[in-house]
Amino acid sequence: MKIEELMNIVSVSVIDYTNYKAETSCNGGDYRFIETYERKDCRSFKTYHSSSSDFQMCPICGKFGCSSCKDDDVEIIEEDDLLAHINCLEGLDDFKIVVNEYHYNDSDVCSE
Repeated sequence: MKIEELMNIVSVSVIDYTNYKAETSCNGGDYRFIETYERKDCRSFKTYHSSSSDFQMCPICGKFGCSSCKDDDVEIIEEDDLLAHINCLEGLDDFKIVVNEYHYNDSDVCSE
């Protein structure tokens, strides 16, 4: 992926299937992990975590059972770093990249 392609992206999800097993993916420990990057502004994204587990995972820190994180604690990743992360994972069998380019209106698109 190139930096120009990120300009129209609202969010990107990186799905990690490394230890995933369908039969134990909800409460057996073999979960699918998802990092979702939602656009904050034209140069950065907010990072959120989730999993296929039935157990509560903190979307801010990615730990199970955490109750101390606040919305202000969300990790911000710069566009260049996200691009490098995506490019490292593209083509690997255990990872899937899902891109959302939907915009509600023209002001959602970065034009820098």
